[in-house]
Amino acid sequence: MKTKLLLFFVVFNGLLNITNAAVDYTAPVKQPTYQKMYLQILATISVKEMEAITGKKITFKERLGLKFLKWKMRHQLKGNENEVDAKAEKRAQNSLIFGIATWGFVLLGLVVPFIGLLSLPCAIIALITGGLAINKVKDKGKANAGIILGSVYLLLLLIGIVIILANPIVF
Repeated sequence: MKTKLLLFFVVFNGLLNITNAAVDYTAPVKQPTYQKMYLQILATISVKEMEAITGKKITFKERLGLKFLKWKMRHQLKGNENEVDAKAEKRAQNSLIFGIATWGFVLLGLVVPFIGLLSLPCAIIALITGGLAINKVKDKGKANAGIILGSVYLLLLLIGIVIILANPIVF
């Protein structure tokens, strides 16, 4: 009896979320992790497992309904993965922005001396955000550009520091 009640609650809760998501597919529904877990379990349940849980033989109409419900659940779970892609796209864009800002601060540092110091944190942020986004985005151009801009600056900075330390007589 408890398993039937739990199954009814899970399916009913999943149906409510699916019907809400079916109205507008452009905005994915944010779900707590336990709901996502239930949806993943129900999306993979077989007809025989459902018969074992309910204790009765499932009719053809109920099988079709179960297949459709599983399809809707898988579709909704895919919609939640788009949120991760959106965050990764934002990180890739931020990587490019910070990479460009690095070189902007370098050029601005030629005119105003202490502004050039802001290029170091921008380069580090460009590397970090680009590295976080590179494996999660489809178009890796922005993330690669941010990584390249940040790493070229850090490489040139490192070479400059080595040259200055190797030749202290220059100053």
